[in-house]
Amino acid sequence: MEKKTYSKNPLIDTLLTIRGNQRVAIFTEPLYGIPFNLYMPFVSIYMASLGLSPVQIGFVAMLTMFSQMVSSLFGGVLADKMGRRKSLFVFDVFAWIIPYFLWATAQGFPAFVIAALLNGMWRISNVSYSLLIVEDADMKRLSHMYGLMNLATLLAGFISPLAYIFVQKFSLIPTMRTMYFFAMILMIVKNLVLYLGTYDTDVAKRRMESSKGKGIISSLLNSKKLFVDLLTTPRTLLAIGLMTCYLIIKTVNDSFWPLFVTDYVKIADENLSIFNAIRSIVMLLSTIFIFPNIRLSRFKLPLFLSFFAYVTVNIMYSLLNTGSFLGLTIGTFAEALALSIIIPMTNSILTATIEKEERAKQLSFAFMVSLLVSAPFSLIGGWLSNMSRILPLFLSAVIAMLGCIFTIHLAKTFEKEGNVI
Repeated sequence: MEKKTYSKNPLIDTLLTIRGNQRVAIFTEPLYGIPFNLYMPFVSIYMASLGLSPVQIGFVAMLTMFSQMVSSLFGGVLADKMGRRKSLFVFDVFAWIIPYFLWATAQGFPAFVIAALLNGMWRISNVSYSLLIVEDADMKRLSHMYGLMNLATLLAGFISPLAYIFVQKFSLIPTMRTMYFFAMILMIVKNLVLYLGTYDTDVAKRRMESSKGKGIISSLLNSKKLFVDLLTTPRTLLAIGLMTCYLIIKTVNDSFWPLFVTDYVKIADENLSIFNAIRSIVMLLSTIFIFPNIRLSRFKLPLFLSFFAYVTVNIMYSLLNTGSFLGLTIGTFAEALALSIIIPMTNSILTATIEKEERAKQLSFAFMVSLLVSAPFSLIGGWLSNMSRILPLFLSAVIAMLGCIFTIHLAKTFEKEGNVI
């Protein structure tokens, strides 16, 4: 018997028909996304206003990345041992609720160091959250569910101008402290609703049962074969490669594209917000009207074209003349279209290619490898930017070309194995 369809748009139909863990997980996502988009643009300025030097701010960022990499290693083991719900509940407290309190009451460098070490634990809870989304889910709707999460983040981004109004009226530090307390309260609500409104799947119960009496370290050491399998199985290795390409492109472009715009094309700083608005609007419209028509099983062409768009756009940027507002607008439009497909597709492909029973551990290992490979590129991008503001964008173009190659090879791998996602 076919399921009743409520809308011709697959994304809207998924929103109206999802039940169980997926419904609770997706519907509570704005409780995280709304405050995050309010405070995020001001984090570095807030730290500087409290007396942190640029070196200390960089050190805090490095600690956060280090904590994420270590946490990723343990995410799967803890999700299996504690269960998805409990792991998510406990580590969201350590990764978000306690750091929000520390950030809201911070007086200087030590508070940010402690918060950074704790905040990296979101990689543990993220594994459990991803498993709540995918386990017991209709795999044909997986990409649409990731699209809905992306949509929730985009919609939350439209309230970010409120933060600028609050900062202008009440000044930076009081506003940031208030926003962090607001974020803490919403995260407490989100955490409770997720814990009380979800259930442990049959897979989760089996993994919890098999993990009884086993220590965390011993379970991790016994997972060496899973780690080797992850890196020697062509489809999972290529899926990790796609995720890593996306992370590198995002890291490099987020950090160095604004410098290219202001220093190379000579566009005034205040115009950066215009390009951010264009990017958000295009991604939102594409996520609603274009992405829902893309099937995960037919990822090859849309994902290839999305990565290739990044190649073309980043090369095009090098040809821009001083003050070329139109060229930047066209590039931003193309990037936004590409991102609206790359973000949910890479997440969906990685999750779908991993073996069902060992998904928790392999997913955490996959995130760790992606972080480990992508982390140095922020330093490489900075080194290139010191030589020329255009060079980091050439780096993004090269990585995007790798994404094109990985996409083709992954599609061929599935054809050779006779499998579809």
